[in-house]
Amino acid sequence: MQSRLLSLVGAISKHFLTIVLLIFVSLSGVFLGVTPSAIAASQSSTTMTAPPQSTQSREDAYEKAAKAASSPEAQEEAYEQDLEKYKAENPDAKTGIVEEAKELVEKGVIDK
Repeated sequence: MQSRLLSLVGAISKHFLTIVLLIFVSLSGVFLGVTPSAIAASQSSTTMTAPPQSTQSREDAYEKAAKAASSPEAQEEAYEQDLEKYKAENPDAKTGIVEEAKELVEKGVIDK
């Protein structure tokens, strides 16, 4: 009688353990942060969009870059223009080490 009772308790505990594990696996899938596809589509579409550019502006930019790459003088001129544009857009930006060295040379603190 006791052996039958022990086997019955063992079988019930195995089934109970199996059911508890199945519930745990199911709930863990829910709480893993699975994003619904509708939300994922809206999030990715807002971050992946680029501002529209006309074909003409892209062609102009290409021609400008090709012209700048043709000679060292044109490269230097394009660099200076970009640097001036950057300084105009970011007046509070820190000056680079090269500009600081130039200022020290002009002041006479450092010899050329």
